Amino acid sequence: MNAPERLHVYAPKPGSLARRVLTWFMENPDEELTAKDVATKFGLVNVTSICQQLQPLVASGALLRSAGRPTLYRLPLFMGSSRKRLYLSGPMTGVRHLNFPAFHAEAARLRALGYVVVNPAELNPDPKVGWHACMRADLKALLDCDAIVLLDGWQASQGAHLELHVAHRVGLEVLQAREVTA
Repeated sequence: MNAPERLHVYAPKPGSLARRVLTWFMENPDEELTAKDVATKFGLVNVTSICQQLQPLVASGALLRSAGRPTLYRLPLFMGSSRKRLYLSGPMTGVRHLNFPAFHAEAARLRALGYVVVNPAELNPDPKVGWHACMRADLKALLDCDAIVLLDGWQASQGAHLELHVAHRVGLEVLQAREVTA
């Protein structure tokens, strides 16, 4: 029988940037901050230094970093976020402009309704990145969500089928975009 793994808990020093940022997130669990937002909010200048100072929080799991935007930080879902986190899924490959306008419009609509939206068009804005790399980032982001929202035409997308399969297998709620009204 293997020895149990030791749980390493990172406790930032009082007054440190990491402590101040973690405290802010605990008071604002539904929010996300970029490193630039942290710089503005806490009166700092060097964004690279901010990322380095927050790295122990990310490594310990106390703070999550977005797969597609490595300078976007948020609390893990278990830390008390009250807003539902939705992942958009739909056709991109073979659609004009990778269907980004439809993804952006739906993300804006859902955010206006109060949801936190994970939009693959924001995770992977570079059209030169390959399908496999995009799907890896997308699936990682999907696993942090509460539900998958299917856009019209999802049935014709291999990526959307894969995302739906994963969402179903891990117990996420499955919603049609046109049915999400509040």
